[in-house]
Amino acid sequence: MSAQANYFKIGLFVVVASVIGVVSIIVLGAGSFFQKKVLIETYFVESVQGLEEGAPLKFRGVRIGRVSEITLVGKVYLTDKAYVLIRAILFPETFRVMCTPVNGNDLDEKTEKEIEKGLRIRLSFQGLTGAAHLEMDYMDPRSNPPLKIDWKPTYCYI
Repeated sequence: MSAQANYFKIGLFVVVASVIGVVSIIVLGAGSFFQKKVLIETYFVESVQGLEEGAPLKFRGVRIGRVSEITLVGKVYLTDKAYVLIRAILFPETFRVMCTPVNGNDLDEKTEKEIEKGLRIRLSFQGLTGAAHLEMDYMDPRSNPPLKIDWKPTYCYI
């Protein structure tokens, strides 16, 4: 009788511990599901070798988002340009430039002013490993003009 009770207690312990473990993983990971996110996109004419999906998007060294998609512009938009399209998730509670559409796909005035001031995204490398990430910063808008595009971006274009 006591051997059966021990097996029952062990089985019950394993089941309860498994349920607690699964619930803990869901609760700890759920924060990212409810986090407010804004999609942005940018384009490059050069190679983005070393950049992977999931790579960080940083503003002056502070992580403000992550790369969510890397593809060619021709796959998404009807154009002859051979740009590389990179979409990233921006965490607006970390970085206050919201990139929220106001009328259809028109950007809010705050985002447009920041882009006019020189807000740009560039490819940056981490040390000697060749791993790349995106770096957002202010640059001289005269020497770093936005790329010319002949389509209407689906998301905020920086």
